[in-house]
Amino acid sequence: MVADRHTFTSVCVYRRDRVFVSAVSDALIDEGNEDHALIFRWQNQQWTHWPIANGVGGIAFVESPTPKIMCMGIDGEISLLKAMPLDTESVDRSEDGPSDLLHLKCIRPIGQHVYVAGMGRHVYRRVGANNWQAIDQGVFAPRAQRDRAVGFNAIDGTADSAIYAVGYQGEIWFYDGKTWAQQDSPTNVALTCVRCLPDGNVYVGGMAGTLMRGRAGQWESILHDTTDEDFWGMAIFNGRIYVANYHGVFVLEGDVLTSVELRLPRDGVELSTAYLDANDGVLWSVGQKDLAYSEDGVRWVEVSRPN
Repeated sequence: MVADRHTFTSVCVYRRDRVFVSAVSDALIDEGNEDHALIFRWQNQQWTHWPIANGVGGIAFVESPTPKIMCMGIDGEISLLKAMPLDTESVDRSEDGPSDLLHLKCIRPIGQHVYVAGMGRHVYRRVGANNWQAIDQGVFAPRAQRDRAVGFNAIDGTADSAIYAVGYQGEIWFYDGKTWAQQDSPTNVALTCVRCLPDGNVYVGGMAGTLMRGRAGQWESILHDTTDEDFWGMAIFNGRIYVANYHGVFVLEGDVLTSVELRLPRDGVELSTAYLDANDGVLWSVGQKDLAYSEDGVRWVEVSRPN
């Protein structure tokens, strides 16, 4: 593999010196092979990688009972990064479970568990090794009820009893640990990212530069004219909300959205952007072809791409 011949698709900051990035091989995509992924680990400024034989829709780290990295296959197969061969788990192999036609879209540690969600408004909670429990009763849309695109693109929460999932048609749903309640959303565009602050405020981003703030039962649009491009990444860093699209990284302070000066050009070309993650005092920006991190949100360091 050559550094310029793969496209990055997500990022997970496990620690400041250990970061995981998913990618696809451009050559394999050109050949029509979409059922693959490459998981790169950046540790001590060196890259290693694992190949995975299905598409990966997200990465999450789990601290207990033992630290592990979980790579969510869009078809419901979860790969646990330890050694080769990889350990795998299946979320749900039933007829109505995740599949190549009903993708999982997101994975997130919340409270004491890891959650995955996706099309059809599937939501599952990991309750033990290779033990995933469906918690989408009352929100999952069976095939006969899906006359349009229905599903969740992102999930987050502050506890197992305070979870938010967002998705198509501007849908926002809240889970209190027992039941799901659809929220009165101020938009009908697809929502792509959500992050919950410890103070209870929830931020949501989506298509056409859409930004919202709120909590269960109370939502408002954050109006701005900074960008009308679709948001794909959102992270909490130093108490601030950062969002990213294919044209840059932005920081939200109050109701003001400001472009972040992420200028690290190579031969006059600025770095690509799309996805964000923050942990352990660092914020990472990953575009389709470029990677960079910051320790203060102002000064950025470009990371050499994997060889």
